[in-house]
Amino acid sequence: MITPSEVICLSILEGRENAAYIADANERFWIQKSEGEDKRFLSPLVGLNRTESIVSTILKANESAIPVKKLLLSRTGYIDFPMSPYHVQLVDKRNYEEWFQQMRNYRSPLKNQQIKAAVSLLDYCQTTSIKRLEWEDTNSITGQEED
Repeated sequence: MITPSEVICLSILEGRENAAYIADANERFWIQKSEGEDKRFLSPLVGLNRTESIVSTILKANESAIPVKKLLLSRTGYIDFPMSPYHVQLVDKRNYEEWFQQMRNYRSPLKNQQIKAAVSLLDYCQTTSIKRLEWEDTNSITGQEED
């Protein structure tokens, strides 16, 4: 997500309502607790750190000085991470509304630097798409020709 002041790398934890996401002691695996059920899964910070590293490398290569931040987000659950890692913002059900309002209240438009950062990131992306029938010219669908 690109804001007027930074690029935010997001990792979203979605599961059952009021699920608790608990970081394991070694931080390599986490546990999702919900309704008496425990699920073990790979730490979302592994992918988040990798994403931040890639984004930072791309931006540096394109001489963009916009800062890159990391955010771990759970709209419907709770993140329990006693030793929160440095440079990672945790947003869960307790503070989601406040964070969301803060994001909505950005009044500054995107500047040239942010647009260049977006272009440099999109240049490294792959797009897979197909033309949808409703995007086609209506005349070509009905077989009629224009005069």
